[in-house]
Amino acid sequence: MVTAEETARTPAPPTAGASVDVLGLIDMVWRRKWLILATAAAVVALALAALAVIGPRYKATARILIDPREVRVVQNDVVQQGLGNDLLLIESQVEVITSETVLMRVVRQEKLAEDAEFVKPADGGKAAARSPEEVALESLAKATKVSRAENTYVIEIAVTTKEPAKSARLANAIAAAYTDDQQDATAKATRTVSNSIEDRLAELQKKLREDEQKVEDYKTANNLSSPDGKPLLDNRLSDLSTRLAAAVGRTAEAKSRLEVIEQAMKQRGDVSSVVSDTENTTMVQLRNQLSEAQRKHAELSQTLGPRHPRVAAAQAEVDQARAAIRGESERLVAATRDAWRAAKETEDAIAASLRDLTGQSFDINQKLIQLRELERQAQASRLVYEAFLVRAKEAAEQENLGTRNARIIAPAAVPDSAAFPPRSLLLIAACVFGLGLGLFNAIVADLIARHRRPAAPKPGKPAAPAAEARPRTPLGDPAQILRDHVVLTLSLADAEGARTAGLELARDAAREGHPTLFVDLADGSGRPGFAELSTGKAAIGDILTRDDASGAHIVHGGDAEGMAEAEFREAFSIFLDTYERVVVNAGLLSQAAGAMAAEAVAKADHAVLVVPGDTLSAEEAAAYKELAASGGMAVSVLSLADEPQQRAAA
Repeated sequence: MVTAEETARTPAPPTAGASVDVLGLIDMVWRRKWLILATAAAVVALALAALAVIGPRYKATARILIDPREVRVVQNDVVQQGLGNDLLLIESQVEVITSETVLMRVVRQEKLAEDAEFVKPADGGKAAARSPEEVALESLAKATKVSRAENTYVIEIAVTTKEPAKSARLANAIAAAYTDDQQDATAKATRTVSNSIEDRLAELQKKLREDEQKVEDYKTANNLSSPDGKPLLDNRLSDLSTRLAAAVGRTAEAKSRLEVIEQAMKQRGDVSSVVSDTENTTMVQLRNQLSEAQRKHAELSQTLGPRHPRVAAAQAEVDQARAAIRGESERLVAATRDAWRAAKETEDAIAASLRDLTGQSFDINQKLIQLRELERQAQASRLVYEAFLVRAKEAAEQENLGTRNARIIAPAAVPDSAAFPPRSLLLIAACVFGLGLGLFNAIVADLIARHRRPAAPKPGKPAAPAAEARPRTPLGDPAQILRDHVVLTLSLADAEGARTAGLELARDAAREGHPTLFVDLADGSGRPGFAELSTGKAAIGDILTRDDASGAHIVHGGDAEGMAEAEFREAFSIFLDTYERVVVNAGLLSQAAGAMAAEAVAKADHAVLVVPGDTLSAEEAAAYKELAASGGMAVSVLSLADEPQQRAAA
């Protein structure tokens, strides 16, 4: 009988979700190491042979910067120069670079139609019907890879050929062809726009002349001359208005002067007191004569007396001077009255003329409305014509200017090493793949060996050798039993037989490739187990052992006294989740191992009643019926009866 002392301890504790026997895998790898190494060596040899057969390919990369900023040589570009900040527009330049237009430039410039690497022999059919340039174009497109560096406006042009210098030359040629193509496209677009503008310019010039002629004809027909840009009638109205205002002022001034002079004439008989020295020099002389005559008369009167002849003569001079002043005053009054009348007549004449012109202006204004409409049409035609004229000149100049938004920032250099095949990477991959394939072959070989290996004989009972044998199934099929997750073995009187049957079932499950755990709750050896794990006295690595014959893991129940039931249930559930097959030996049905056996019964999917003979006794039949009536799990019977030679071998 295989006991815990005959098993090797393993430090690999199970974890929830683990399903791989690490120690078993390591053991298998060690046993099959030469198969694994031979497979890896064969794969590496194939990789080296492939490297020798495959010719090297060299990749050269040129970098182009697409400047999104708009380059303005003139104030208003005829064709947009910038691509804008939209990365999709930048991405579209990748397709432009790989277009037939750009690549065909390179094919013709580099004469790739004569290059054997790019023009392969035709296979007939459509391939034979194509020209060498078309074949070279297709080959160049396959050898070219264009991409945009992430988060940049830089485009990388990579060309892969058999010669390093050729790769660099073609990459630079494609970059130059792209920039030239962009320049040509811009110039062509500018030329097209310029021609369209010039064609339209002739039509606009003709239209402008017609509109201007309509304006002049209308002015002539309606006598609407405007020397200084304003209608002549407006100038005359403005002039008459100014003259009328001046005439009204002169009339008012003349009338006021007349009233002053007439008032002075009525009060004093002359106007000498209201006439200034600068207005009338005659009046000044007459006043001086009067003053001199009065002075002389006064002197003579005092000296000679009032009756003296000389005094009478002096008085005559005074009277004469006064008469002269009165006559001059009357003349001034008449002259002032004539001046007022003349000013009034002038004012009336100007006012009459202004009234006549004002009446004419209403009719003229109606004609001016039509004239302004014609002038607006002519002005609009003039503005459009002038704008097109400027654009035509700008387009003509822009066509001859080079404004590139793309420039080569890093010409392709001749590569020093081949880009394909990647020798180091390929050898590393071959090693990894070879080791993986070798491991797979080892696993397959081990599985085949297991299925071909004869079943190991079962150990017998020490106390009764004649009754021990490998379990056989007159009433229950082990293969059918092992389809369930948790299997419980127990017996009425043979505890060792129940343990032997449970261990053999666990071994069979492990040999089929299932991660299997055998739980011996009826072991009385005192080894640490679930009880010690639940109280923290032992770790998982301390209670878990491995069966060398099958690779199944074994754990004992331990000392149930003082066991923490909650921790046990949690640990037991973790083990159930970890293993695909769990076989629990509960020992004797009449002496179940307390709470641990109860938890095992609650979790069991299948109960196996182990009996020593080929037939059931009355007690065994009653126990079978009792288990079957409990419900919740399937119930089977296994017999330990076997041939004597098998027992002796065991």
